[in-house]
Amino acid sequence: LRAWKFVIAATLRPHPMDMYMVVAWLGWVPNLLVVELYLAGVFQRVWKAWKRKGSSPNLELDP
Repeated sequence: LRAWKFVIAATLRPHPMDMYMVVAWLGWVPNLLVVELYLAGVFQRVWKAWKRKGSSPNLELDP
């Protein structure tokens, strides 16, 4: 977060309270996106395995 703050302060020169709010959002939104992409990949693999086997999905995932 310190790197984000430095980059934002050096490039945009926002008001301190605005920068505080942006950095607060940057603390969790990128992490949320990474988790969503990960979960989408996991569920996609389960769905493909289920369609391939033609039965109920096996929750043990093959890497």
